[in-house]
Amino acid sequence: MTQIEKVRQQARDCVKKISQAVNAAPWDDLDFYSNYIAQTYFYVCNITRAIAFAASRCSLEEEALHVKLIEGLNEEKGHQLLALSDVRALGFDISQFAELTETSAYYQTLFYKIQKEGPFALFGYALPLEGLAATAFERPAATVYKTYGEKASNFIKAHCTLDVEHFEEGLQFLDKFTPAQLQTVERNLPFSSDIYIKMVEQVRARCGAQKLRKAG
Repeated sequence: MTQIEKVRQQARDCVKKISQAVNAAPWDDLDFYSNYIAQTYFYVCNITRAIAFAASRCSLEEEALHVKLIEGLNEEKGHQLLALSDVRALGFDISQFAELTETSAYYQTLFYKIQKEGPFALFGYALPLEGLAATAFERPAATVYKTYGEKASNFIKAHCTLDVEHFEEGLQFLDKFTPAQLQTVERNLPFSSDIYIKMVEQVRARCGAQKLRKAG
């Protein structure tokens, strides 16, 4: 197996791992879904800034990545507003939710990784999420649409549509990377995936704890 084949397989494996956590979540539970979409809002607010930061750190020899990141920046612009509209449609205000430690860690470590390892670290973060939306969110999305309606499903609906092609395009774009750049992606794929899974699990844990307190 070549290096690039290994990285592509690792990306697919990370998608499967995240998918297990996502598919096990109680999407028809209002406490879970509202908290999940609130956490989504918190980290998505920072994603375009991370993309812009990564784009600014591309050298002149890394023009292909620089251009792709700028394109991605335009595509991701304003997506936090989709999550915010879902929170409101569910009957909540974003101020009712606290940002979890795992949520903060998800995007804060991304900035750190870009600064220390370079802009290619961003690919290790982006690929698993794009793969999740493209290949594994069908069942949770169907539950969300059925349970809460279209007005409270904007973020998930948009990304299940937009990211269908992004994942395979991202895997193909790896052809442009040098061995050292592929190593950077390889290091960050499992790292970012594990943090995202911990965020989902913590949302579940918080909701379960709330129900126990209410029952008591």
